[in-house]
Amino acid sequence: MAGSLPAPKTEADLLVQLPPTNQPGALPRELLPPGEHVLFETRPGFFALYWGRLIVILLFLALFFGVAATSVSALPGGVILGTPFLLWLIVLVVQWRHQVYALTDQRVIRVSGVRGSQFQDASYVQVHNLATEPGISGGLRFDTTPPSAYGGGAHAGRQRPLRWDGIAKAPLVYAFVQEAFAFGLRRQTEALAAQAALDKFTAASIRCEYCGGPIELASLDPLNPKCPTCSAPVRLPS
Repeated sequence: MAGSLPAPKTEADLLVQLPPTNQPGALPRELLPPGEHVLFETRPGFFALYWGRLIVILLFLALFFGVAATSVSALPGGVILGTPFLLWLIVLVVQWRHQVYALTDQRVIRVSGVRGSQFQDASYVQVHNLATEPGISGGLRFDTTPPSAYGGGAHAGRQRPLRWDGIAKAPLVYAFVQEAFAFGLRRQTEALAAQAALDKFTAASIRCEYCGGPIELASLDPLNPKCPTCSAPVRLPS
């Protein structure tokens, strides 16, 4: 299991822990901006997602088409009554084919709807709780907070959890997502620390206009500032 392995130090280490339910290519890549890439993607199980509705549909189809098969006179009525349930089944199949869950290096995604037009996502920092949900249609639930621009008033009250319903091997997926979140947030923290160090260095130094070498402002003689490399006069920043 992913949780029993050492914490990944690189993305390659993380991808070694990919759950077997990963389905490469499930998420259309045109939905992603440049620079973002998928770590894990999958679809729900058809029966796991719609088991209640499937039982109802199959029972009525068996009833009406069974009646239609009993005699020629009952055939038109059975077909007419059974057709709406057959269409309902087709709609569920189309919806299922367009339902995709994905985890990228920046956020978690859910695509759904008859045409795959319903899109829900949340960045790593927006997810404040991750949990598994029991049952046949269970899976993962991501409790999210709205982006800061929409964090107040009525917008915050309309925020809904992002769910990955009906996924297979949910505990393995849960463990992988946890590792990915920890790795991503750790990498983001390291990037911010490196940027802060660079900003500090940049603020405390300038480059020589003549040789291009770095000059630490604290080392200069304020009365006679010169480049320590080429001895050219230094114009101090105002």
